[in-house]
Amino acid sequence: MKRAEVRRVVLVYLREFFSSFMLYKEFPVKQKMYAEIWALDMYEQLTDEQKVSIYLKKSKKNDNGN
Repeated sequence: MKRAEVRRVVLVYLREFFSSFMLYKEFPVKQKMYAEIWALDMYEQLTDEQKVSIYLKKSKKNDNGN
C-alpha cells in the first residue's frame, strides 16, 4: 500500500463526506474550494491508523462492486 494512494483515497472520501452535509448549490466553485480546504485540514488531523482504516474500508467497498 503506497502512501500516495492512501492519501488520494482518503482525500476523496473526505471531500465526499463534506459535500454530504455542506451544500452551496448556488455556489459550486465555493463548494469545491471549501471541500478541498476542509479535506486537507482533516487529513492532517487524522492519525496514520485512521487514514489506513478509511483506505481499507473504501478499497473493500470498491472491490465489492460498490
